[in-house]
Amino acid sequence: MTDQSGYVYFAQGTAGHNDYLFPADKSAPARRFKRTQLGFAGNTGGYAYSFEDGGRKRIFYSVSGEMGLEEQGVMVVADGAEKPETALTCEKDSVVRNEDNVLFKFTRSWDRDAQLDKRGLPPRN
Repeated sequence: MTDQSGYVYFAQGTAGHNDYLFPADKSAPARRFKRTQLGFAGNTGGYAYSFEDGGRKRIFYSVSGEMGLEEQGVMVVADGAEKPETALTCEKDSVVRNEDNVLFKFTRSWDRDAQLDKRGLPPRN
């Protein structure tokens, strides 16, 4: 998420009661957050933003493709685990698209998540 100050942050929880709130300083975002392009067969792809927190990786992802495929969600994966501890999908039409590509332009210089690059998103089941 971005706010008017030009910072990116991750918030999880109900409105006004965020369980996690981590700002990413514009001057050094790659130290904390990573951005990875996802590619799948069948003209399907997307992106994942990730960061590590206390022995867990938190991943926000968005995937879209042919025949109306569209899925966004948040995963929490413990270090060394093959599957996520938590895998929540976003409600349909709840993700707001950034039509002017501000978020993409802001995050494109961030380091890639080597593990997501190599293995892709962890299986949810």
